[in-house]
Amino acid sequence: MLFNILLGFILPWILGVMIYKKSSKIILFIAPVSAVVANIINTIFIYYEFWSVKPDTAKGLERLPYDTGVYAVAGSAMVYLINYHRVNNYIVILLISLITTLGEGLLLLINRVSYYKGWNIYLTFLSYLFAYIVVYIYYLMIKEEKL
Repeated sequence: MLFNILLGFILPWILGVMIYKKSSKIILFIAPVSAVVANIINTIFIYYEFWSVKPDTAKGLERLPYDTGVYAVAGSAMVYLINYHRVNNYIVILLISLITTLGEGLLLLINRVSYYKGWNIYLTFLSYLFAYIVVYIYYLMIKEEKL
């Protein structure tokens, strides 16, 4: 579990703090939504046994650092890039999806994540893409509030 906390929560929040210093509103508005979207997707797919995260305690705590760390910060980084650097929105969404997929691929290689029932890295990419699109749609909905 210490591995999950360090890799999934502490390291990502180093970037999260840097984003917060540049735009606290992005972290305050986007990170919670990104974490909730990740938690919903993870809960559904773990319940139906498509994947598991080690240590597999069946309590869901093993993925909490990732939901509130990696995914919260990645969604915030995506919105930060789109909002402040005027980078092509769709390229950013694809790039963030690819980066998180590659990160999970590494976890798969070191046996920290397991796939079942035909789940694979390509479906993982699609699940990330879907999650980041949901976060992006949320961002568009609140954009009028001047992040």
